[in-house]
Amino acid sequence: MRPLGPYPGWAFGDPPPRGPRGLLRLLYWRLWRKRGSDHPLSVRWYGGTNVELNLGNDVSRCVYVSGCFEPNELAFLARILRPGMVFVDAGANEGLFTLLGARIVGPAGRVLAIEPSPRERARLERNAELNGLRNVRVRSEALLDAPGRALLRVADVEHAGQNTLGSFVYDAVGEAGVIPVEGIRLDQLLEEEGIDSVDALKIDVEGAEMKVLVGADRLLARLRPVVLLELQEASLREQGSGVDQLIGHLAKFDYEICPFDEETGLPTRTVGPAMGLNVVAMPHERVDEVLAVARTSGPQL
Repeated sequence: MRPLGPYPGWAFGDPPPRGPRGLLRLLYWRLWRKRGSDHPLSVRWYGGTNVELNLGNDVSRCVYVSGCFEPNELAFLARILRPGMVFVDAGANEGLFTLLGARIVGPAGRVLAIEPSPRERARLERNAELNGLRNVRVRSEALLDAPGRALLRVADVEHAGQNTLGSFVYDAVGEAGVIPVEGIRLDQLLEEEGIDSVDALKIDVEGAEMKVLVGADRLLARLRPVVLLELQEASLREQGSGVDQLIGHLAKFDYEICPFDEETGLPTRTVGPAMGLNVVAMPHERVDEVLAVARTSGPQL
């Protein structure tokens, strides 16, 4: 596993496997991908945790073969979270961000992990159980702009992180099924859970980011969390929004967009046409403070 820290210019599959061990892992992963079925395997993760991966899918390709997954985002989260804080993981998938967040905030803190796909949610719950994380609460709803039912398109085994309420935007992704899911506004969910403080929110919902934020007016206006999210025009368009619309919505709450710098792997105020998919949205009054914290060395995990 790669040490926790910024990885300038990281892209899916980085770093490439090196040496006999790395190549052997790649061949083993390809074997299970070819079989089209999952093979559970527990590996070390950050904060002294272990994560049970399913060989053959995209997540395990990053973690098991290459040794890291979204390292800039994870490093940023590790630097801004503190014991006793509250972290909300929207689109938690198998729980990589949840496990790290739960270990950092500790017993006095809380992690709310939201995952509507039964397949991924079972893995998320399994990983929380394996690590004895009693500060993690898992919810099964889809986060929407209004309560109701929605249809979730579940991706094939290899692309298990691509489940969406819209349509798949990558040609290689196949459909494993379509399932109805209950929808809820994030504000309502937080009220049901008795959460009146949120320090950080991660949103990875394959194009439903606007729906999540529209359903979080109280959260954005009053609780003012730092938000990690993805801005992908194609995915957003599939669900009736777009990057400019989403940025405009956040601006109504006086939030500023800070992309990850390609040269440092750290969030920056510089926004341009080359802005990456993953960004940080920060309350305007906290930008300088958060960027300063992001530049410090992270915890030893």
